[in-house]
Amino acid sequence: MKKNIFNGNIDHESLFIKKFFSIIKKFLGLFVGPVLKKLYSPTTLYKDNNQDVIIKDILLEGNVYTIAQIKNGFIYTDRSYNISVYIDKKLIPKISWQYEILKNGPIILPDNKNKLLTGEIYPKRLPIKYNTSVVSLLTGGGGNYNYYHLLFDSISRLYLVKDFIKNSEAIKYLVPDNKYPFQKEIFSMLGISKENQISSCRHQHINASKLIATSHPNPYHINKIPNWILMFLRDKLLPHGSKETYGSFVYIDRRDSLNGRRLLNNEELFSALKKLGFKSYKLSELSVASQISLFANAKMIVGVHGGGFANLAFASKGTVVYELFSKNYIQEMYKNISKKLSLDYRAIYCSDFEHEETLQNASFRISKDDIELIRKHAEQIVRKYNKF
Repeated sequence: MKKNIFNGNIDHESLFIKKFFSIIKKFLGLFVGPVLKKLYSPTTLYKDNNQDVIIKDILLEGNVYTIAQIKNGFIYTDRSYNISVYIDKKLIPKISWQYEILKNGPIILPDNKNKLLTGEIYPKRLPIKYNTSVVSLLTGGGGNYNYYHLLFDSISRLYLVKDFIKNSEAIKYLVPDNKYPFQKEIFSMLGISKENQISSCRHQHINASKLIATSHPNPYHINKIPNWILMFLRDKLLPHGSKETYGSFVYIDRRDSLNGRRLLNNEELFSALKKLGFKSYKLSELSVASQISLFANAKMIVGVHGGGFANLAFASKGTVVYELFSKNYIQEMYKNISKKLSLDYRAIYCSDFEHEETLQNASFRISKDDIELIRKHAEQIVRKYNKF
């Protein structure tokens, strides 16, 4: 009888096959890698001025954004730190994107430090040819799975390229990924059919008859979120909010998180708020349409910092927001979104936390004093709205 790993034994045949293909892969890599590097790695920055490449700079809110339209253009991504756009082995500056994680945090590298250009990395696969126009919505690694980065760093590019797309033109979209339900739903809301999506998870290296790509729309996302992105998201997605009715007083329960950063005394905080009419929601259990509606109709929102707070982009003026942090990991993008949308934002910094793999993922405990502070404010807000 054939043994397998699921009944506690080892499937030696499966292990042999995996080992065999692993060896073949390494062997081929010794020969294929140098060939791909020679054929497809750019060797210089693009400085030409010809009809095959149209580059346009636009000014929005004091920031310059660059859009490029490239005939027979190539794009390669490692799906984490590098997005390289090139033609004839010449890297297109401003459009290509490269960053590095240092001890003090990530930094954006200049174009001449692009690792595909310097030879530190090279395409792992031959390019897939598309005889059509392709718009790149690629961003850094966070866009592969993170709700915030998909909204603010990826689909926001649709606004930048709108003047480069003709209504009668057949367009495909190179997206970070499309396997998660929230990604599928957002692309559907935007009218991007599955047939017109190219996932970088499956195709990291492509060649398009016409490639349209942009510089990063939100590179300094913590402190300088552009107002135009918020208005674009509200314009395109708010109309797709569900018709369901949700409570006006919202508690975001993060116990469903796959990335840690949970509130250790979650029940203690929610118990204090539940008495005032708050309802608890796990955002992973809600559709995007439901999340939009939930935030749009809320009067007060309390929860731990996470990607779900990107839905503050759909909140209404005056909504009270309490965002909870470990004092060792504090981000300000939602504070800045709240300021731009005239929300009443408050942050709570918690000192009692549990060490996990990274400080970013550490779970923590809110103090009794802070619970009481939120409860008292919530009581005022509930009383205010119950008068009407």
